[in-house]
Amino acid sequence: MEFLSEVEFSTAFKRRLKETRLERNMTHGQMAHALGIKEDAYKKYENRSGSAFPIYLLPRLVFVTSKPYAYWLDGQFASKTVLRIVKNT
Repeated sequence: MEFLSEVEFSTAFKRRLKETRLERNMTHGQMAHALGIKEDAYKKYENRSGSAFPIYLLPRLVFVTSKPYAYWLDGQFASKTVLRIVKNT
């Protein structure tokens, strides 16, 4: 696993935030409303360097976007494990 610097992580997170909002055809205001924050605050988190997305909003972001924590933290979708029940005969 590669560890990013704070600047690299922040840049990648902001990119994922914007891409996800656009994928869902949401405006800044709609995303802000869904997260329960002001539009200006959301715009700051998406666009302005030095404005880190608050960690307490991460569970809301996961819920609103239906993307797992792993996506937001490292850009990867966690592999889905399929469980099968095998009956021994």
